[in-house]
Amino acid sequence: LSTDLLDEEACGGFEVTPMGVTCLKAMSYSGVVGMSFGIQKRDPWSEHMSARWGAPTKLFDCYGPAKLTGPMAGTAPNGTGPGGCTHVAGPCYQANYQISRVCLGARSYSVGPTRKRLRFEPLLSHLKGRERLSVHLHFDRSGGAWSSLGQLLRHKDAMDTIRTMDILLPFTDVRPTDGPEIRNMVEQERLERRVLMLETLLQTFRIVGSTLEIDRQRWIRERPCAPGLWCSEPTVHLNSAPLEEVYVSFVHHALLAPTTHIGADSADALGSGGAVVDHSENETAAAAVEGTMVNETAVVDGKMVNETWVDEKDAALSGGSGEEG
Repeated sequence: LSTDLLDEEACGGFEVTPMGVTCLKAMSYSGVVGMSFGIQKRDPWSEHMSARWGAPTKLFDCYGPAKLTGPMAGTAPNGTGPGGCTHVAGPCYQANYQISRVCLGARSYSVGPTRKRLRFEPLLSHLKGRERLSVHLHFDRSGGAWSSLGQLLRHKDAMDTIRTMDILLPFTDVRPTDGPEIRNMVEQERLERRVLMLETLLQTFRIVGSTLEIDRQRWIRERPCAPGLWCSEPTVHLNSAPLEEVYVSFVHHALLAPTTHIGADSADALGSGGAVVDHSENETAAAAVEGTMVNETAVVDGKMVNETWVDEKDAALSGGSGEEG
């Protein structure tokens, strides 16, 4: 994976928070909405979009505890207006939010008994009819990012509705919604396909920042295992960091100033955005305004893999119809 560095001038500046890296030029809210998938109990991303940018949001999840609390239960203060959340300790929304007990899938279907029925819908159905560059998109851990990215890559009109994306990408995760073809792949083939998806995504979006540098700083490769435990080698890693999952912020290239390149010929895409972000809870985000160049060899299940990973550009981008298993 390679891309040029995104400089601060092109974005009109960066804002780095635990929820992601914001390209300030993308933050305009005339007719724009935030959509957040896989939030479970609470969603700091949508709370931040509401408080910092005044953006209305739509929250989606079909999992979670039987007795919901906070925004997914509809009990968080909603549409309080500027300053209305100042003295609220829990989740609170200055702009309006809506909830949907829906998860993402390759198509529309439901599974499970009536009282515990899970509803799945494709991302495309939620982007349909939206204006160009009118959506800020967020996928958390249970958001079904890979199957949804596969759909987006086949529908340019849907991709063009998205202004920004903040996505947790679990490279080794396999979900029922990924479809049988993906689930039955050998792991290295599945990883290569996912990297190809990201390379294709970069034809429309630019990376603003990621957690890669934070992950590199935290990972102590020589740290001993606890007594009696077997510590396995991460399935995907660089020499200096695990890559089993990474949080990445994207911006649509149409929103950037013409001078978006600063001369880097080959930088790792996940580390070459304008900033790095600490995505863990209750920690202060750290910024490295021009990012960190990464030029290492990845390891997949103990095998050395060149940083580009995939040469066959005509490989399928996603597979299977996908339904809950």
